[in-house]
Order: sequence, then C-alpha cells, then structure tokens
Amino acid sequence: MLLANLLTDVAENEARLLARERKRDSPGGRGVAHVGQFGRNTFRLPRTNALARRLHLPRVRKVVQMVEDLSRLMHLRNLQNPHARIEAIFGRWENPDHLQALYTAACGAASKQVVDFRLVLANAARRSPLLSGDDILALGIPAGPQVESILEQIREATLTDRVSGRQEAKKLAVSLWGQEKLSVRPHRARKSRRRVSKSPARAR
Repeated sequence: MLLANLLTDVAENEARLLARERKRDSPGGRGVAHVGQFGRNTFRLPRTNALARRLHLPRVRKVVQMVEDLSRLMHLRNLQNPHARIEAIFGRWENPDHLQALYTAACGAASKQVVDFRLVLANAARRSPLLSGDDILALGIPAGPQVESILEQIREATLTDRVSGRQEAKKLAVSLWGQEKLSVRPHRARKSRRRVSKSPARAR
C-alpha cells in the first residue's frame, strides 16, 4: 500500500511537470493540462517507471496498471461513462477485491468518501452487453475508435436503465453515430470555406 501511494505521488508530480512543459511549449501557451486524471500513456512517465524498477517490484507493469486504475477511481468525477468504465477497470483483475481494498485505504488516507464499487459490479454482472462490435458495424457504422466509444456509451445506458433491449440499443448507436458525424462536419465546412476564400486571390 505504501509503495502504491509512493508511485501515485511520483506519477502525479511528474504528470504535473509534463503538463506545464506542454502548456509552455504549445502555441500561445494555451495547452490543456490534465492533472490527476490519468490516461492511457500515464506510465510512459520515465521517472515513475524507473522508480518502480528500482524498487524491484515483481511484475512492474501490473503494479503500475493498478496504480493507474487506482488514480482513475480516486478521480471518479472526471470519468466519462463512469459505470461502464468501472466495469472495465475491475474487469482487468482476477480478484477485484484487491483493488477495492486499495481504493478504500487510499480514500481513508485522503479523507475521501468511499464508494463501494462491488454494487456497480454486481449490477453489471446481471446485465449482459446488448451489442457487440460486429453489431455496430452491421448498422453501417465504419470501423474505428468511434465503435469503442459507442459501445461504451451504450453500456453506460444499459447499466443506468436508459436502454433495456437490443432494438433500443441499436437506435441509440445510430443516434450516437449521427451526433459524431455532425460534430465533425462543421470543422470540415470551415476548412472548405477557407479554401474557397483563397481562390480569388490566386486569380488576381
């Protein structure tokens, strides 16, 4: 537990420093720094990974993965689709009780309210996923990161009782893909308008 807390502190400090560097090096210094919310590349952090190795911890990757998952749970408010994410986080571990115990101890040390994730996991265990990746593709949605995103949002809707059957889930998938396309189109339209505005200058 002490080692996990140590790695968490080091990782957060290093993430803070890297975020400041990115902000300073970005155009106009307006880079966005996400401190405390760990992403997929968190433990590409060189100092943190080096420390884990110096401590001679067995299965370093597993240790840092647990620290990363612990940090996600500690910053639960920052998670999108929290029920689906919690299911995915605990699904990585053979015994979820270990991660729950580590989280409970970390909350106690930080004087934070403890969430009993076992209730979320029990609810998820009673509800099979309504759609698969193949189902999403069969709806005409192209392969890509949007498939994973749509599946996660559908899973969240399932676990929060917003959809209850395959047909509702398919309608939601199509709707989500439509929203995704709409969010991309304005950006493309602006680019095309810029190209058109430049053409008269070239004619001159």
